[in-house]
Amino acid sequence: NDASGCFDLMYPENVSDNLFDGQESEMDGLLFNLASSRDHADTKEAYPDGLHMDTNNQCLNRHVTCILYLNDIPEECGGATVFPLARTLPNDTVLGASRRLLEEKISHTRQNINQQEIESNARLLESRLPKTDYLDNPQTSTAIRIQPQAGRLLIFFSRDSNGQQDPRAWHAGERILANENGQVTEKRILTLFKEVDYNGDDSNKSSSKNKDDSSSLEAYLAPMVDQQRSWLKAKARLQRALLGRDSDDSRTPRE
Repeated sequence: NDASGCFDLMYPENVSDNLFDGQESEMDGLLFNLASSRDHADTKEAYPDGLHMDTNNQCLNRHVTCILYLNDIPEECGGATVFPLARTLPNDTVLGASRRLLEEKISHTRQNINQQEIESNARLLESRLPKTDYLDNPQTSTAIRIQPQAGRLLIFFSRDSNGQQDPRAWHAGERILANENGQVTEKRILTLFKEVDYNGDDSNKSSSKNKDDSSSLEAYLAPMVDQQRSWLKAKARLQRALLGRDSDDSRTPRE
C-alpha cells in the first residue's frame, strides 16, 4: 500500500542503464509521494498548486525527471500531470513570459512575487492550463496531459540540448477527486530526479551571459542532455516500431 517495495536500490541504476545509456550521478534523487482527494477537498481549483519547474528550490542542477505512476486513477477523478506549454510555437508570447520568470529565478507560479509585471507573467502561464486533453482539441491546445496508470513512466527534461532551462517544461498536477461513490482517490508516484554534481562559479548566472563559457552549468550540461535526448529518441522509435505504430503519428507528443 505504501509502495515501499519500489525502493529497490537498483531502481535508479536500472533506469539509468536502460533509458540513459548508463549516465548516472550520485546526486540523482529518489522520492516517493502519496497524495489523495482528501488533500484537495477544500478547494475548487483545477490545479491547486499552480505550475512549477523541477529546478525549483534552487535545484538548478536537475535536468531530467522520471515519474513512475504506481496506481491507476480514473480520468474523471483527475490527478493528471499537465504540461500547458509543451506544444507552444516559437513565436508564442507565453514563452517570453516563461523565460522572464526563469531569468528572475521564479520557478513556481504560486511563490511570493513582489513585482506586478512578473506576477502577470505567472498568471499568463497559468491561463494556458487546459480544461480538456490535447487530443480533444489538437488544433488549439498547447498542452500535454498524462493520466496516471500503474507502470506508466513519464520522462521529461527541465533543460534543453543547450543546457538552458526549457521554457516549455512548466507542469502542474490536477486536483484529485473522490470517485462517484465518494470514496477517497489516492495517487502514488515514485520520482527520480537526475542531477549533476557541479559547483562551478557561474551556475547561478543567467544562461544567456554564459552560453559560450565552458565553465558554466549550461555548457557542462549541454552534451549530457543532448546525448540523453538522442538515446531516448532512439528508444522511442524502437518502441513504436515494436508496437507497429507509424513514426509520423500526429498524436505523438512533440519532443
